[in-house]
Amino acid sequence: MSIEQPVGMALDNHQPPTVDGAFMVHRRAASGSGDASRCAPTINRLPPTPAAGVSRLLACALLALAGALAAADPVAAARAIADGAARSWYTHRLEVDEAARSYGLDCSGFVSLALERSAPAALAAVPRVAGRTRRLAADFHAAFAAAPADAEAGWRRVLRVDAARAGDLVAWSHPDHAPGEDTGHVVFLDQDPLAEDGGRFRVRVLDCTSTPHADDRRVKGEGGVGRGTMRLVAGEDGGPAALVWGDPRRPARPWPIAIARWRPPAAP
Repeated sequence: MSIEQPVGMALDNHQPPTVDGAFMVHRRAASGSGDASRCAPTINRLPPTPAAGVSRLLACALLALAGALAAADPVAAARAIADGAARSWYTHRLEVDEAARSYGLDCSGFVSLALERSAPAALAAVPRVAGRTRRLAADFHAAFAAAPADAEAGWRRVLRVDAARAGDLVAWSHPDHAPGEDTGHVVFLDQDPLAEDGGRFRVRVLDCTSTPHADDRRVKGEGGVGRGTMRLVAGEDGGPAALVWGDPRRPARPWPIAIARWRPPAAP
């Protein structure tokens, strides 16, 4: 299973980093078309053909729309990172080069980046241990487990596995971990849970890991951002009581598990 430990961020030496909220990100000029922010200079140099000009305007509008949708929805931001990555690998030394679409992350780093891009208030609502540079999986689990199930805004705990929906986050912790050892894991649900026999639910997850799940294209050891299939096992009360990381033939492991859904505060 992926190991997540409290370490600082390390960046490459291509350029001095700029700070984007909690993340230090290198921004280098991209060759060719990039994100929507690079559309304006392109529009100012439209080719003389009207049809070509319209096509470029439309392409930029679509890119801007995709960015706006991701900015409003955490799982859309997570999907945009996963689907747009040219290269991704698992590391505790968070290395993000947006221009190159290169993402070196761990599970909490991936979730934090998606939340920072889409819902900074959601990230801020997850307390960070004093003196630590960033949030770990155990921090997400603690925040989700403490969230009220009837919250109208903010993090709302989802008490039953069958009530979870695509876009929810699932976090679990390893309470007895030693310093430097695995604190747990955190994932996005990419699809609604699908009920199986014996209280099991098949869940398609979106995460960053070094150990692939079932139905997962990532390479063990290198890992990175991607999708895989897990099983959540519901207890007698319907809540998440255990999980199967990958192979469904393996026995489920009981961990403290919490599911949560972000509800943005109403606009004033």
